[in-house]
Amino acid sequence: MKTSHARSLAEIGKTSQRKISTKKLGRRSKKKSKIVKRQYENVRRINRAMGHAHHQLAVYKVIQSKFCLSKELAQRYASISFLCHHSFDTSQKKFPTNSYREFESISSILLEYWTSEGKCLALDSNLINDTRDLKALLYSSKDKIERYKGLVVDHLIRIGQDKSSVSRIEERFGSFMKAVLFIGGTLSQSKEFRDFFVEMSEKLMGIIKNVSITEIREFFQALITEFDHLNLEVSRKTMQRYSTSWKRYLRGIGECVVILLQSGRL
Repeated sequence: MKTSHARSLAEIGKTSQRKISTKKLGRRSKKKSKIVKRQYENVRRINRAMGHAHHQLAVYKVIQSKFCLSKELAQRYASISFLCHHSFDTSQKKFPTNSYREFESISSILLEYWTSEGKCLALDSNLINDTRDLKALLYSSKDKIERYKGLVVDHLIRIGQDKSSVSRIEERFGSFMKAVLFIGGTLSQSKEFRDFFVEMSEKLMGIIKNVSITEIREFFQALITEFDHLNLEVSRKTMQRYSTSWKRYLRGIGECVVILLQSGRL
């Protein structure tokens, strides 16, 4: 079975893989129809096995054990299963130049950071609720966003980031936060969350153009570090919970942004 899985994954082209992940398989390709059909059945079988359950081990480890696969292959199937579970739009029409492996890589990041320790395909309910609450809290007054911007800018200056880069980030901070919080708000709506890649492309990537990957990494780290210094007028226990969720959320978004910047195609 392991050989069959590996061969079919390697042989299927980008277009067919997208159709598998979005559950839109057709019958137009004669050469690859048998391979695609076999791969589709493999993915369906794995998805049924994973279901909505919360497993004791990470999803890829369950797949690896249950289907006798290598770690690398099990991780790929876990990423594909996550894409299928959330019906992400990765269509050729929307993303003609992006490789399917880029979507797989981003899927693996979201599976790691946005689920319950990577042990299920569903998003973590605490993360969903907290990002929704934070959107309301951060926009409850203009001062909170401005205070956050000031903390982040001061952090970047302290670590010696280039002044022109800091100026770009300071200028775009409001738009960036609006985009990030909007995407966070879609986590609770499956129909909206399926457009995650579309929203990343249309609402976020344009804002951070002309910023280097190193500067982006430093920016996200500043966002994570300085969040704890914000006064959101909540209890200490609630702030600790929000901090944990916000860091998970930003680490996921940040690593996705880096992949997309490195590809230079979204």
